[in-house]
Amino acid sequence: MEHLMKGRRLALVMGVAIALVVFAFTQWRAAISRGRSVPDEPFQIAGNLYYVGHTGVTAFLLTGPDGHVLIDGGYPENAPLIIESIAKLGFDIADVKVLLNSHAHSDHAGGLRALQEASGAELWISTGDAPVIRGRWPGGPRPRPAPVHRNAISFPTNRPSV
Repeated sequence: MEHLMKGRRLALVMGVAIALVVFAFTQWRAAISRGRSVPDEPFQIAGNLYYVGHTGVTAFLLTGPDGHVLIDGGYPENAPLIIESIAKLGFDIADVKVLLNSHAHSDHAGGLRALQEASGAELWISTGDAPVIRGRWPGGPRPRPAPVHRNAISFPTNRPSV
């Protein structure tokens, strides 16, 4: 009988421990998600270069008389915040002609589809990242990939692997 009670206590302790781990993990993930959607005030860096990113997510606007270039698109939930930052600076998302993606991580490319839909801009990415942006991720497709500009920027393929 004593062995049965120890087994029940162990099961109870393990159940409580698992519940606490699951709770802590969901709270941690929610905090990360909230933190990356906290708007920062956009500002001029120098000349015609502006910061339009948000806490933990960078995006830059390079302005010109013939149209603007937006560098990186943040996470999917950042796209409306980037559009708002551009407007706060007195610019219009419709004047963005090129979306330039530095690399295909979700914190730089996640918002590109929404930004492209809002601006009608061409998307410029490296040839190596094109399959990822198109949605051909390892392990299966990701939701709503952005269309890729047919003349994607090509980087040398002989660079050392990390």
